[in-house]
Amino acid sequence: MKKEILRLLLPMNLSSVELAKLHKRCFPDKPYSEQTMKYFLDNDKYVILSGKFSLAITLIFQEISEIITIAVDPSHRKNGLGSKLLSQIVQIAKNKGSKKIFLEVSSQNQVAIRMYKNAGFKTIYVRKNYYSLVDKTLCDALVMALKLDNRAKYS
Repeated sequence: MKKEILRLLLPMNLSSVELAKLHKRCFPDKPYSEQTMKYFLDNDKYVILSGKFSLAITLIFQEISEIITIAVDPSHRKNGLGSKLLSQIVQIAKNKGSKKIFLEVSSQNQVAIRMYKNAGFKTIYVRKNYYSLVDKTLCDALVMALKLDNRAKYS
């Protein structure tokens, strides 16, 4: 398999239509719309990394960053793309002066939770019954955080 090349996107590099299609392949039950992707592209507080089969969107505002999504096409999972995106997000956030990175993940998404824990993220809060699943049941959302300097503390 060819190695995926990830690039920092500028609004003119990829259309909101292409980003929405990629996100839908990754999350067919809850994809972001073209309108939402256009908002991310048009707002300079968002950093978008993308390759042909993967996508990451992060909000970087002052000393706080929030990972909005990390998406890898199902046909290209288990090849380290998610971890590569996460590593690049962390580096970009540090370079832009972030002290903390937050994210929210379904308690059902054990692969993502393991990836985040391996990168040093800690669960700081649980939102009970936050996500509605396809079968209409509810599951929790884990709010996770990573400190990027020694002054921020999570316990």
